[in-house]
Amino acid sequence: MHQGVPFGTRVGAFAALSAIFKKAKREEILKFGEKVLAALLQSQYETCDTILRKAGTKLVQRIGMMFMKTKVFPTYSYLTQFKRQSANYFTL
Repeated sequence: MHQGVPFGTRVGAFAALSAIFKKAKREEILKFGEKVLAALLQSQYETCDTILRKAGTKLVQRIGMMFMKTKVFPTYSYLTQFKRQSANYFTL
């Protein structure tokens, strides 16, 4: 055990943080990203059990996605609907 914290508690904490970083608004959690990432890397989750490594890796990925710039692309359904509407408009 690292740092005297039980295995189940660490997995549960990683899972809870992953859910928070998945569902929360980017602007609200941006200020916590660096602190959580530093604590996560300090915990040395890479050397632990497979379940803990998986939960830690998922959390690192979610934190990384939070730091990336957002890009807004129109969806496929939006583009096809727009094309149909514009085609109908010009045929009138």
